[in-house]
Amino acid sequence: MDWLSNFDGIVTFEFLAIFPGTDCLYKGYIWSLMGKTLAAMAFTAICLALYYYKKRSGDKMAWRVLKKLVWVSKLLLPAISLTISRTFRCNVYDEDESTEIKVLLVDQSVDCDSSDYQLIFVYAIIMVVLFPVGVPLIWLIKLHALRERFEATGKVQGVTRETLKDATASDSDLAPHLNDKNDDHDRASSSKMVVDMEDPVLSDSPLQSLFRGIKPRYAAYYEVFDMTRRLALTCGTMVADSLAGFVLFSLSVAMLSLLAHTQLLPFDTHLMDNMNSVAHWQVLIALVVLLIRDASMFEDTEYEIVGLVLIATNLLMLCMLLIPVVPQLRAEINKVIDGGKTAMTKRRRQTMAQLSSIPGVHVSHLIKRH
Repeated sequence: MDWLSNFDGIVTFEFLAIFPGTDCLYKGYIWSLMGKTLAAMAFTAICLALYYYKKRSGDKMAWRVLKKLVWVSKLLLPAISLTISRTFRCNVYDEDESTEIKVLLVDQSVDCDSSDYQLIFVYAIIMVVLFPVGVPLIWLIKLHALRERFEATGKVQGVTRETLKDATASDSDLAPHLNDKNDDHDRASSSKMVVDMEDPVLSDSPLQSLFRGIKPRYAAYYEVFDMTRRLALTCGTMVADSLAGFVLFSLSVAMLSLLAHTQLLPFDTHLMDNMNSVAHWQVLIALVVLLIRDASMFEDTEYEIVGLVLIATNLLMLCMLLIPVVPQLRAEINKVIDGGKTAMTKRRRQTMAQLSSIPGVHVSHLIKRH
């Protein structure tokens, strides 16, 4: 069962690490750093080249290449950034009474006082500018350019903003949103407001994965804010050289993020807001567990009992957050199932139509069988 110890490679996208004996294929941290960053840059270059090629060829769907690039970047950015941030963490050990050695924490074969490490350090600084700083900054600039579009095309349960402007308070369905017809800011912050994905500009935007499902008021920046939170918890914590610094930094980020989420409720569905609340609380609970263990305040109590109490508390919290959205979750699952059934029915009809064009095939018998 030793291979289970390498299973965490999936989390950091070190897929070879889950197979025993594959360490011989690459030599330590330097190869991991170079491999991930260069592969990400190569993938980006290929996607950009493919996009411009399709665009020059007159392909109206060329933007979908960039859409996939943004989606993959959103998925891989925390893992790549974590690998980069490990460059800056060195540990000092006493070699003898008068000599100390400083080695890289993640790969102790790397001497942090060597000239090779200095080159790695400079390379990592450049990668920090390109990835954890550069990518979210590009997202923010591009999303900010769409800010007016988000607010101008916002809908209330399928009703466009133009309809709201022309409506009167006598319209019973729209009356709750017309307390102040001239206050677009308040209407945009309404829990009923959604980004109009049928808008001609937004429907063809490569950034859809960054604003889909978020209220118009927050669509221009919330996903970048959330990515910054994720990078802070995965990369910023690597800079801390002590448990106290790690816990203090993580606790500050977790509490501020939870406060921002509960105050903004940025998603356009109660289901997504509650699911993200669960994620924020899980981070906070993990930090509370670290504090409890480090404080040694339960020396007279079995840690198994403390663990059971925390698990029970966690389960109760999950129930309180998720039970109210169970009907909505069930509706979303049914929507996916119905969509699958519709696609299967459509495909079956297409198959029957193709078979009916073949001489000697009796489609009526096939229909009776189905």
